[in-house]
Amino acid sequence: MTNLPHTAVLIFTRTSEEEARAKIFSTTAPQSKNATIARELIRHTVATAEATGLPVYPVFSTEQQGATFGERLAHSVETVFAAGHEKVIIIGNDCPQISTDLLLSAADKLQNENVVCGPATDGGLYLLGLDRAHYDRAGFIDLAWEHGNLQTDIAAYAADRNATVENLHTLRDIDNARDFHSFLNVSRSKLRQILTVILHLRKTVFSYIQIFRTGHHYLVARLRAPPASY
Repeated sequence: MTNLPHTAVLIFTRTSEEEARAKIFSTTAPQSKNATIARELIRHTVATAEATGLPVYPVFSTEQQGATFGERLAHSVETVFAAGHEKVIIIGNDCPQISTDLLLSAADKLQNENVVCGPATDGGLYLLGLDRAHYDRAGFIDLAWEHGNLQTDIAAYAADRNATVENLHTLRDIDNARDFHSFLNVSRSKLRQILTVILHLRKTVFSYIQIFRTGHHYLVARLRAPPASY
């Protein structure tokens, strides 16, 4: 168990079905297989985060509140703070290179820095660590979420609030079939082996569906609404 009780991991994600509609992992596979791939990516992300020993809050799109991505993410961050955590590490489900050691490194860096960033190759972030003291709701919501200049926006956000920033090494996330197949080609991980099997199965094995049937299967901490003071 880690000795960082005030730091939590927030996994902000769509359900596997919504993820498969938003991203095509294989142009030749049916929608059901794309959903199975998304399900495995979510399962892997949750297992990786849980292995840190930190409190883990997976928040699926069906439970997110707000009209925009920024509003939904802000609400989730605020709920983690309301649960008593002073620092939060935000990740999605689409960076299979994230490891338990990397998350623990981010948590360690967050003890001395106000913002920790995991830059993605597309200009976005695969990880964002933030302490409560430097969280500003309006500024956070207005960041360039889901755009290629998010890294620049985060740097400006931190500078405006006299916050220090620590960058992790750059990783590639999976946004489309090209990214997915690139990961399969270069990775030698167990996840890569599982995804390759899924991709080449003629149909999804029933027992696999039973084990990983919904995104809610991975919910380990149901969140309450944040206080009105935020």
